[in-house]
Amino acid sequence: MIRELRSSDIPFVVRIEEATLGESLGEEMLSRYVDNQMCVSYVYDIDNIVAGYISCNFDGDSLEVCNLCIASNYQNKGYGTKLLAYALNEAYIRGAQTSVIDVRDNNLRAIHLYEKLGYKRIHIRKNYYKNGDDAIVLLKQFTPYMDLEDAYLQCFAKFEYHDKYVKIFDEVQIDKYYHNYYRVFDKSIIKELMDKPFGDNILQFQLTEKALEFENDAYDINNDIYMSAFISNITPLKEIRKKACLITEEDRAEYIEFSYNDSKVYGESYAMKNALRTASMALDEKKLLLFNIKKDDGHIIGSAKCFIYNDLAKIEDFYIAEIYHHQGYGTALFMSVIEYIKANFKNTIQVILTADNLDTPKDMYFKMGFKKCGEYHLYRRK
Repeated sequence: MIRELRSSDIPFVVRIEEATLGESLGEEMLSRYVDNQMCVSYVYDIDNIVAGYISCNFDGDSLEVCNLCIASNYQNKGYGTKLLAYALNEAYIRGAQTSVIDVRDNNLRAIHLYEKLGYKRIHIRKNYYKNGDDAIVLLKQFTPYMDLEDAYLQCFAKFEYHDKYVKIFDEVQIDKYYHNYYRVFDKSIIKELMDKPFGDNILQFQLTEKALEFENDAYDINNDIYMSAFISNITPLKEIRKKACLITEEDRAEYIEFSYNDSKVYGESYAMKNALRTASMALDEKKLLLFNIKKDDGHIIGSAKCFIYNDLAKIEDFYIAEIYHHQGYGTALFMSVIEYIKANFKNTIQVILTADNLDTPKDMYFKMGFKKCGEYHLYRRK
């Protein structure tokens, strides 16, 4: 497991540094990483043995990686990737915009690791190390999860920008709540917007904080969270014996029927339009990846959408028919999406999910390695 550095770990870290790097920061310096709030350090703990560690400085905007080393007998097992990805995700959920690291120009293995996780070379420091080696400086720029969210929504909806809010509206499906709402930045505009519903009297607001204006019986309230994990650190909760795959043209009719039956409780017209549109987005326009999982007789029992943007992937509308819950289909569907991303989108290294703060799936995602990176409140007029 990966955990924060403790004082008791320091002698072991010194030995690992000296053995792998030829020098160490020393116990005094490492002790500062334990006590200083601007420093963050993690160890890879395997059965109470420190197999590796990473030390960083973090000022709230940028994560500076100082040292990353893995004990020689634990190398080539992916632990370095997992440690760095963990540190990056922890910085990301705390609002980091960039990360910087320097490395010896002849350390090709480390350079490959950093570039695999999204770093780009920006500078060379000549004779930087004591032995005269040059240092390559690499920079990683994080993609904000809201940029991903907006890029996904713009596949379906239009954005109308105002000083205090954004109006997001879907001209094709004005009855789809998650495509039609006001994203409010200044609560002083709320009362004015209450008189401007969408379509057939739909009125919904999204805010990053609670709003007393909606704390009444006229509005339903949802609290949703964004969750982030680097693909290298996502862990399945059980053994996977089934596999999902992308839908094909041959699956179109069955998927439409499956999706329609899943959502017809919200209205038959809505359900059919939504099913047809989703299938078209995936199969015709190629804007989405649409996965399904089938039982042994070949019938679809679950589906999920995936949207790729820069180095992020958004997994959306993850659904397994209720009678097939707790049979491994959900894990198989989810991990099949992850494996497909790894195999086909080498530059996509991080996954963003949205989950209801009160629903069970959120707890499952936490156990798989996801961390909360943001939240919002949805207020929907009844």
